[in-house]
Amino acid sequence: MKEKKAYTNNDKTVLLEISEDNCSAYLTIKDPKYFVDEKDISELLMSTGIKYGIEKATEYNVKNEIKKEVNKPFLIAMGIKSKAQSRISYLFEPKKCFNPDEPVDVFEMEKFISIHEDEPLANLLVGSERLPGMDIFGNEIAGGEEVIINNIDEFIGENVYYSEKDSQILASKPGYPYIDTSDKINVKSDFVINNDIKGKNLNLTGNVVVEGVINNSKIEINGNLTAKSNISECMNSGIYATGDVEIEFAEDAKIVSSGTLRFNKSVRSCIIRADNGIIGKDNSSITGGLIQSGTDIDLYSVGSPFATLTEIDITTSPYLKEQIKLLQNELLYARNNSKENEEKIHQLSITLTELESRYENELDECLNRKIEDISITVRDKIFPVTSFRIFKFSRKISEETGRVTFSIKNDTFETNKIKLSAEVTDEVETYDDELNEVDKI
Repeated sequence: MKEKKAYTNNDKTVLLEISEDNCSAYLTIKDPKYFVDEKDISELLMSTGIKYGIEKATEYNVKNEIKKEVNKPFLIAMGIKSKAQSRISYLFEPKKCFNPDEPVDVFEMEKFISIHEDEPLANLLVGSERLPGMDIFGNEIAGGEEVIINNIDEFIGENVYYSEKDSQILASKPGYPYIDTSDKINVKSDFVINNDIKGKNLNLTGNVVVEGVINNSKIEINGNLTAKSNISECMNSGIYATGDVEIEFAEDAKIVSSGTLRFNKSVRSCIIRADNGIIGKDNSSITGGLIQSGTDIDLYSVGSPFATLTEIDITTSPYLKEQIKLLQNELLYARNNSKENEEKIHQLSITLTELESRYENELDECLNRKIEDISITVRDKIFPVTSFRIFKFSRKISEETGRVTFSIKNDTFETNKIKLSAEVTDEVETYDDELNEVDKI
């Protein structure tokens, strides 16, 4: 094995180090008593025989915002590794893909192949013909084991990226893959629905913005959902998103997110569940219903002057629990329906078992961790009758108060800034009749 080579100028103010494979050189400017002239650096490079890769190193440093610093090595020359043309092996069937050149109703997108974020779309395989590399002395390097694919950009379109580690093209967003007229892989990920959704079912993969109202409909989004108008009468059907959700108004609706849920105005008589927090904008309000999060809750106003029962809970994996309930109902229907085949029932049973196992694992993790870094904050008013629960700890508010943070300290339910009513309960009346002992953990 070749040893790493090091050279200095006469004043020992500049150190030049060349890599073992002669493919890179680093320069270190020592802390000098006198100014180091660029001429000193050029003469040192010439004396070592470096004649290739200086401009390439400069481009690399500019691109990565690397600046020369005293006593710190920086790249001064870099060679190129052997390159090869690649061929592509798709991991999906292009003929079954969405075609952006043909008009398609968003309610019909289910029939096309969909993809999750970070899911592989294709393998890039190194071809037999290789272009030789070159070291910093201008010597040609024959192709070795480490080869750079030369034509990656030929395959990279919108919402995809290349993983050099796996030699794969993957989706950067959830959506529908397709190959455009330039043979590049793309993912259709962003959808805007300008019309109202009333009495319909929508199952869509991607990030969705709904401009119109959502009424009496079931919405399933594999991605983020933004609803810019009113959501109503969706309690039985429900709205589900695997990503973040942002809404304006909601009334008599079930809205479930595995990400963060934000609302800008009012939520009335709803069941809201989100794994990664629930946040209400200033001057927003929650009245009635059940609000559940897997982590911090930050609200503005809670309850109403008419003593409407409102429940605010932090619990374990509310999104996953909701998925388990849905699957249990689907399996029950399939078993009671003679038209359903045994294979579907078998697959539903396997999926349900997997989800239940995941929930048990998350429940065990929750029981073994400290919960003192989780809180519920209300920035304005709290009206009676409102109950707050953080896992097994609960408190009911029977007098108007506000501007308070609830948290767990030393295994005790505590409040911050304002003293609450002395009425503290271990159990509270529940809005959701499905809430059982597991939900309290």
